[in-house]
Amino acid sequence: MKSRKQIWLAASIPAKKTRKRDVEGREENDRKQRIALDEAMSQVDALCEKASAGDASGFIAALDDPCVDTKNVSALPIRISIQLSSCPSCECGLMAISMHSGTGQQQKVEAVGQVEIRAHFASEICLPPRPSV
Repeated sequence: MKSRKQIWLAASIPAKKTRKRDVEGREENDRKQRIALDEAMSQVDALCEKASAGDASGFIAALDDPCVDTKNVSALPIRISIQLSSCPSCECGLMAISMHSGTGQQQKVEAVGQVEIRAHFASEICLPPRPSV
């Protein structure tokens, strides 16, 4: 299989330090984190529906910002990666979704799911190239 595209989605808000005594502030931060994760998972569900249907234009439209700044997303506590891969010989493809939490050596990767796609679907998605770091 040939890997074609990797898309990063923000699944949390930036980490914010709060005092142990500030219970209301911690609860508010946790609530915002849950809302961000729920929104990201609903966006992933919409992307899976578009990918399984083979709707490349709908897939791109379902992304809020197709050229996500990966440097900022990689600094978030929780982020989702979508890897599109295809095999040109058997004309099949796969969209693998994984959730990354933490950074550096404490990073944990959890597979969320996989969706079978057409081989041409990965090449039909014309995302602008990521800026070089």
